[in-house]
Amino acid sequence: MTDFFSLIGIGVSAFVATNIDDIFVLMIFFSSSNFQKGQVVVGHYLGIGVLIVVSTLGSFLALVMPQYIIGLMGLVPISIGIIRLIITP
Repeated sequence: MTDFFSLIGIGVSAFVATNIDDIFVLMIFFSSSNFQKGQVVVGHYLGIGVLIVVSTLGSFLALVMPQYIIGLMGLVPISIGIIRLIITP
């Protein structure tokens, strides 16, 4: 059971560390006159909710998919970049 709690702690600390830049982006949105405060708050919560749903689906997919395929999925963004480098003038 201690492994579960350590994983929760790692997840929370990773979430906090990756959202430090989110604080600065939110400060820019709140200081802008183009957006109302309610729009910024709702957009933030919807964005975080979508991230949680997508990551949960990805973790369930990782339980079903073989690990060598998961490792090869890292080649997808590299191939997209190479294709765009070749095609884009």
